[in-house]
Amino acid sequence: MCRIAGLYDPESTDLKAVLLRMRDAMQRGGPDDAGMYLSPDLPFGLAHRRLSVIDLSEAGRQPMCHDARPLVITFNGEIYNYQDLRKAFMAAGEPFRTATDTEVILRGYARLGVDILPRLRGMFAFAIWDEEQRELLLARDRMGIKPLYYGMQGCRFFFASELKAFRKAGFPLTVSQQAATAFLQAGSIPAPLTLYEEVQALPPGHYVRVHWREGRPVVEPPVCWWRFTDLLSSASVKSNGPGSVGGYTPEVRDAVRRALIDTLQAHLVADVEVGAFLSGGIDSTAIVSLLRQMGVSDIRTVSVVFPGHELDESHYARLAADRFGVRHEEVVVTANDILNEWEDIFQVMDQPTIDGLNVYVVSQAARRAGLKVVLSGLGGDELFGGYPSFRWVPRLRRWQSSRWLPLVMQLAAAKTKMVDRRRRLQAFVQQRRDPLAAYRLVRGLFTDAELQPWLSRGSSLPTANAYGGPTEADSCDDGYAERVLTPLQYVSYLETTHYMRNQLLRDADVFSMAHGLELRVPFVDHELYAAVLPHLDAAYRPGYPKRLLVEAVGMLPMAIVERRKQGFTFPLADWIRQEPMRSRIAEGLHRLSSTLGLQVDRLSLSESHWSRTWALYVLSRFME
Repeated sequence: MCRIAGLYDPESTDLKAVLLRMRDAMQRGGPDDAGMYLSPDLPFGLAHRRLSVIDLSEAGRQPMCHDARPLVITFNGEIYNYQDLRKAFMAAGEPFRTATDTEVILRGYARLGVDILPRLRGMFAFAIWDEEQRELLLARDRMGIKPLYYGMQGCRFFFASELKAFRKAGFPLTVSQQAATAFLQAGSIPAPLTLYEEVQALPPGHYVRVHWREGRPVVEPPVCWWRFTDLLSSASVKSNGPGSVGGYTPEVRDAVRRALIDTLQAHLVADVEVGAFLSGGIDSTAIVSLLRQMGVSDIRTVSVVFPGHELDESHYARLAADRFGVRHEEVVVTANDILNEWEDIFQVMDQPTIDGLNVYVVSQAARRAGLKVVLSGLGGDELFGGYPSFRWVPRLRRWQSSRWLPLVMQLAAAKTKMVDRRRRLQAFVQQRRDPLAAYRLVRGLFTDAELQPWLSRGSSLPTANAYGGPTEADSCDDGYAERVLTPLQYVSYLETTHYMRNQLLRDADVFSMAHGLELRVPFVDHELYAAVLPHLDAAYRPGYPKRLLVEAVGMLPMAIVERRKQGFTFPLADWIRQEPMRSRIAEGLHRLSSTLGLQVDRLSLSESHWSRTWALYVLSRFME
């Protein structure tokens, strides 16, 4: 896992120095090595910061040049099937100089072009430069595990793994008001939007080509090479097979178990020790249980402890650690600990998000414990139906067509004391013909109607749509998913392509890499998704969380299986009500009021969910 960057700038008087600033702004994500490639013919260069995980020798240094073709690659990620691909290419006569997955991509591209992309299993974002053709390819993995941003300013073209590379380079950047609005709607900025108007995120499962014509870069529109609905053929999407009524067959359970073991085996590929996060929830416990069943004898795990707080899961984490005999480490976290890391957290954050503090802290602990790679249970809820949205979104979508909807929502609104919840219920009634209205009700922060009154005269904050429209998270599908997927598969699609991609995966990457830690997500694997999705509706039971996962894994402590779902969450709701964090947040809201004209100059936690207050404070940090 690494950090990458690239720059073309015909007006720069010292391109190498600017590229160095871009590269080293991301040094924490690649502390082991660094490299650079400068074109002999153009004011263009590639840069790389390395976190050594596979082939730790200097042979793995990047950017890496092809020995027989004018091709250069800078790569961030891990290709879990690189050894199989390497053997296949060698059998076809392809020579190899290293034992890296980087060289597999490079030689695969030389042989197959972009057709190498569907053959890659893993997480990746890379750039390949063809010196002879003067063409640059940027590509990103299916699920969006690894980030990649790019932009144009006049004749200058640039890309990097983090936005801070562009800030450090001194490029003039304008905060996108559309992105700010979308953040307030959803708690994260949906791709392809970014914090800056001049920069966009390459969508997951896409590649983009850049050509040079008459000394000027020409950026082609992104091309979709994979989409969520590719997981299932149109003939099999709606069919759960024999035994689908009232459950699934033992054959299905066994097939899912094999797929789980397969993805774990793939994610263990490394030349360094691989540990795991262990929160005491079903997902992380399932990973540790399977590792033990697979014969992995020495497992190190890390968890976060909130002493005396109801969100403290240490009892369950210890239960799992004792059951499976792992070497378990705990890190105690208090509000003061977060305050001590406050400025660094926002420096690392890169762009606004309401999540990620948990990943920052537990990643810091894992790295201090000597781990370079950890497995995370991220993605288990999206795939196996663990969120309340799997229960509520299909139900709400059925209600959308009922003439009794306004009355039902009016009664529901009357029963809640939370102002924000009442407003979301009202918005749901008004947007009843919108297929995403139900998901927006469950996941949204601020409604359009709430944002509009906040705008003072002269404010430029526009209306944005964080769920669908021009910022559709999975633009390849363009409404196709809703038509062909079952109700629960569609919720999985929404949670995967919106919440997981735009928030969880982005936060997992930026906050773990800030500590030089590679975070791997074995549940976020397209082959595992393909094994599970056809059976999601048959397996789902509201009172039996993630039934298919639990039964496929087996050997899970019942105290963990039957416990109330909690999620890996910090007690921010309490902390931001207490001093000194409360005053710090109030100051940020006052600054935001002055900057944007938003009427948020008073902290009113009693009338609003804490995540809304936190979102406003986070936005204030990026609007300074």
